[in-house]
Amino acid sequence: MDSASRRLVSIATVLSMCWLAGMRDAQAGPPLVVDDPETLDRGQVELFTSILYTKQGAANSYGTPTELTIGLAKGWECSMNGAYQYLTDPSSTPQTVNGLLSLEVGTKFRLLTESPTTPISLAISGKARFPTSADSKYAAQGKTSGGGFLILSKAFGDFSINGNVGYDAGVLQSQKVARDAWFFGFSAQRIFAKKYTVFAEVYSFAQVGRFGETVINADGGLLWDLTDRYRISVLLGRGFRPGGADFIGNIGFLLSLGSAAPAAKQAK
Repeated sequence: MDSASRRLVSIATVLSMCWLAGMRDAQAGPPLVVDDPETLDRGQVELFTSILYTKQGAANSYGTPTELTIGLAKGWECSMNGAYQYLTDPSSTPQTVNGLLSLEVGTKFRLLTESPTTPISLAISGKARFPTSADSKYAAQGKTSGGGFLILSKAFGDFSINGNVGYDAGVLQSQKVARDAWFFGFSAQRIFAKKYTVFAEVYSFAQVGRFGETVINADGGLLWDLTDRYRISVLLGRGFRPGGADFIGNIGFLLSLGSAAPAAKQAK
């Protein structure tokens, strides 16, 4: 893999952690990258913020991903997120990027809910990122990007699995080019004592036309629901194959508001 391709896949790792986070009871949620079909009900609001550290070779990134999600109707939610990032990379120009990243907006529609007559839960989602940040071209966000995703879930008591597949146009960017990628993700989670969720996930951005160079990312951690409205999360992970992150760490806090806060959310 050449240096430009390595840069693109490492960018995907960092951005996926910053931008794809977003779940509810028996569901997951930020900081997970792999989504689940659950949506907030009308009038419910969630605010997630965290401290994210990513190391890839000589590059070190410190960020504060923040996401606001609002339930608009039954089975329909919208979100917007952004992040402050401090990135140092001796191999790039400029070597340091310090500022707000671009704004991303997204929406999700739940199509099916698992029941005795419906074997799985199913949803579709979409997102678009706009280069609103003055630092966007240096943060691999100089061009508009967006994509659509299919989200499936199956529960087995307190254990559940989620699968995602999607197409993201322009998600892999450098200062000069933007390339499309397929997204594939799988997660598994288990709830204990109705307030602790242990999770693990595997995901990748497969650059169109260069599937053989795809980096596989894996992480795991704990979601701790202090109450129906407050959650603390810890996530540790890394990338595999050349270009992957050597280490990913995230500590986050989620606040749920509204007339009926969702039951202990699961990992998304």
